[in-house]
Amino acid sequence: MRTSLTKLSHTLRRNPGYLIIAALALCALYSLIPKPSPTLPDHAINITTPLFSGGWLRRPEIVANGFIAFGDTLLMSTQENDRDYISAVSPSNGQILWKTELYDAARGTRALITHDNTLFTATATLLTAFDARTGYWLWSETLGNGHVGVVPTIEGDSILVYYGDNLLRVPLANHTDVTSTPLGDLLWIAGEVEIHKSAIGMFAVDTATNQLQWRTAADPFIVEELSPPRLLPPDGLLVPTTEGLCRLDLTHGGYQWCVPGTLLEAVGIDPSRSAIFALEEDFDLIRVEPSTGETEPIASFPGGILPSDTYYVYPYHLAVSPGRIFIFFGDTSQLLSLSFR
Repeated sequence: MRTSLTKLSHTLRRNPGYLIIAALALCALYSLIPKPSPTLPDHAINITTPLFSGGWLRRPEIVANGFIAFGDTLLMSTQENDRDYISAVSPSNGQILWKTELYDAARGTRALITHDNTLFTATATLLTAFDARTGYWLWSETLGNGHVGVVPTIEGDSILVYYGDNLLRVPLANHTDVTSTPLGDLLWIAGEVEIHKSAIGMFAVDTATNQLQWRTAADPFIVEELSPPRLLPPDGLLVPTTEGLCRLDLTHGGYQWCVPGTLLEAVGIDPSRSAIFALEEDFDLIRVEPSTGETEPIASFPGGILPSDTYYVYPYHLAVSPGRIFIFFGDTSQLLSLSFR
């Protein structure tokens, strides 16, 4: 081994060009290493922007499967020491208000939704209801055998679960009366509008009259666990597409605008301010005007861009409450809160 190193040393001395080539090769390899999101200070931070006036930072030893705003608090699904939990986070200082451990089929949360004072968690096989104010278990219902995508949403008086190739309907008043129908070409139900995909785009049917409402050649949007479609009152649907984050016109069809370059799972809607907030791929926080799609930079978190194939490993989440915006950087396990002015 020592002889080989000695020969290599003599070779590099006689041919210094080899050393330059080796250095360039190492630089090229280093550039391929994914750059993490920024490591923020350990102390409480203050960010001065036209919209925000400071906040707090936590670096919990957890992996956030997802979170959702409930009133002015934050409800989280986390993993810690090979155990699964749901918890509530104080908006004022980031401290845990309550924490409930999940067992058996309730582990492995794929999505969170709320209705009134109830938190619903969905796994690959189970839908579970908790009191969102205390974390107490209320009930659980089996969804299926798993190994499929799971996208729950509240629609009218039911929970709709887009479960692989089927649509499950769970009545809020009688959760044991679960019905299942094949999705077929159905993409999404938004109020009284059923949106279907077709060979040349999409079309919508009025569920009250069963009449065709519109047809468009626009490509169908994406229905995924981390970035489900969301209503934009009065007549819009915020959807992820191959072109970025887009607003679909529910009345006439077609996309009114699209914003490229956003992390589709890190998007939040603030109805009280008629605003959409999104984290861009370079970790800049932007505000999107719902009617026009115009964007406004809000805050910048310097850092590199992770390759798209690592987003599943390092999730990013964003939620908006009446007084705050919450951002989770999955690769550095940092939970950040910013206050509205």
